[in-house]
Amino acid sequence: IRRLGHGNAMAQSFNHTILPLDKIEDARLQIMWGVEDFIARYGREPEGMWLPEAGINEKVIDILAEAGIKFVVLSPWQCNCVENPDTHQMESLQGKPAPYSQSYILTGEKGREISAFFYHPGLAEGISFGHALRDADSLYQTLVNIRNADGRPLIHTATDGEIYGHHEPFGDMALAALIRKVTERGDFELTNYATYLSSHPARLHAQLHKGEEGKGTSWSCSHGVSRWYKDCGCHTGGEEGWNQAWRTPLRNALRNLGDKLDAVFSKRIKEILMRKA
Repeated sequence: IRRLGHGNAMAQSFNHTILPLDKIEDARLQIMWGVEDFIARYGREPEGMWLPEAGINEKVIDILAEAGIKFVVLSPWQCNCVENPDTHQMESLQGKPAPYSQSYILTGEKGREISAFFYHPGLAEGISFGHALRDADSLYQTLVNIRNADGRPLIHTATDGEIYGHHEPFGDMALAALIRKVTERGDFELTNYATYLSSHPARLHAQLHKGEEGKGTSWSCSHGVSRWYKDCGCHTGGEEGWNQAWRTPLRNALRNLGDKLDAVFSKRIKEILMRKA
């Protein structure tokens, strides 16, 4: 904050629920708790929020805006179309990734707006699956190559945290070495999303894919958010005949239990408060 005027940290919704699949009351609670947790830890309001599995839809956009969240980070494959800067018409990406070097305006069902950054897909893939964290010098050169090829003012990406030391041993050390190289050399300047957004506010609009059954999208299910409520076909490999058909009855059972618990809580809390009054 002293260096840039904005902090690096982003809030996250409190539990790892898939927000587009939550009841609206539960999604709002997850986001509110995430904001309050951030304030308790950092002593300031959050500007951005990381969404579990980058799960989002128009309902979630509205709730984020209501909570004062300014931006989110999403997969470039979640974006369906972006506004042409010359004609201001929405143009389909036709399966191409969304541009990574600027933020875009997302609009919710109620017309509320937040900004979205779509991360660099090649850089994310290289870090997550291409062992880019085995060599900080090579990764630094990858950044230089991206800058030289694209000439864009911003390079950024997003990956799972467990990459850095768990999936990629010593990946945290490679990241630390990369940051040191960036600070010591003159090719780049380290910033953060909130700082960049303050000086480069989103001007153009983007529209996300609706996702299967119109439920929304995520960064880890090509169908949208289906892998968390049915056998959509997404899997990491497993035994022959393995499937996710169990997810539908499990989610339905937990949702039914949750509804009954909510009803009990609502009834009992009214009785307690009325009795105290």
